Amino acid sequence: MKKIQQLREYLINSIAGLKTNPDTMQIKAMSGNPVCSMGNNLNIEYRYNVELILVDFANDLDLLMIPLLVWISEHQSDLLVNPDKAKTTINFEMDVIDNSKVDIRVTFPLTERHIINNNDGQLNINVPAEPQYQPFWPAQTLELQDQEGSTLVSFQTADQKGAALEMPFPTKR
Repeated sequence: MKKIQQLREYLINSIAGLKTNPDTMQIKAMSGNPVCSMGNNLNIEYRYNVELILVDFANDLDLLMIPLLVWISEHQSDLLVNPDKAKTTINFEMDVIDNSKVDIRVTFPLTERHIINNNDGQLNINVPAEPQYQPFWPAQTLELQDQEGSTLVSFQTADQKGAALEMPFPTKR
């Protein structure tokens, strides 16, 4: 499971208290299942729930949540972009241990795609990065042309603020 390993490393490097004592953090993959359609490949999507536990955390909850949400925005952005998911899929519980420490448990779902290629009987596993958001095109005139180069339609796009999810096209085998 590459994502939970990446998450662990990211949080240790982001949160000062974890750099000096990384054993106060546990990350578990819970209730996982592999999804493989009966297509002409063995591609697998792993779906699982993450349980992130910090014991004796001596910082404000924001010092965990902000880097965690930044990581999620890059590695599982659908949890934040989809308004319905954003309301319910990232959950936490906190136990106050004393005036300076808490135990925190955060849960959220992750998915991980594993692309299996068959190269003459040799199977290769590729774990692609998640699609990233790209800025919208600037305002411009666009034309759609036929094969002979004749303009079929021409239109002006609006200047838009924000970004769109870049969706990679499948490659031919």
